[in-house]
Amino acid sequence: MGIGFEYIIKQTYGLELLYNRQSTNFDVNYTTNTDTNKSKNFGIDVNYILIGGNKYLPIPNNKTVKPFGGILIGMAILNNNDPLPGAETSSTKFAWEGRIGSDFMFSPNVGLRIQGTVQSAVQSIDGGLYLGTGGLGAGLNSESSMYQFGLGGSLIIQFGQPKPKMKMK
Repeated sequence: MGIGFEYIIKQTYGLELLYNRQSTNFDVNYTTNTDTNKSKNFGIDVNYILIGGNKYLPIPNNKTVKPFGGILIGMAILNNNDPLPGAETSSTKFAWEGRIGSDFMFSPNVGLRIQGTVQSAVQSIDGGLYLGTGGLGAGLNSESSMYQFGLGGSLIIQFGQPKPKMKMK
């Protein structure tokens, strides 16, 4: 569940602000020093706040179908609803989303968006700078064990119309 606002900069580029919330429960079986087998059900909320861009690929002579791809970055706020004693209840991580899909416009202002997405909350980032007889090098590495894949749709409601391009003679 979420909401997004997009501002079309040009006919082929858009800037989007997105909020997405996912709530779930999962079972964990684990062992401790005092008890050999424990089982607990944890509830977690994942809140994504992302900003990024979409690139639209116009199809000549077709205003109904608008394929696109996009990349967004921001943060994921993870809330543990059932923490163990002494455990953290909230964590904020760098997050990103990649997407590909298409808008299907039923009228100039109303349409349907179908898209596939991948989202991730990055758990660590490290890097290095290397200098030696072979030259200079730099590297940056991110790690995550949480990837979320989704297929979804949304309702498009557009406000205003793009200004027509002026033709020079």
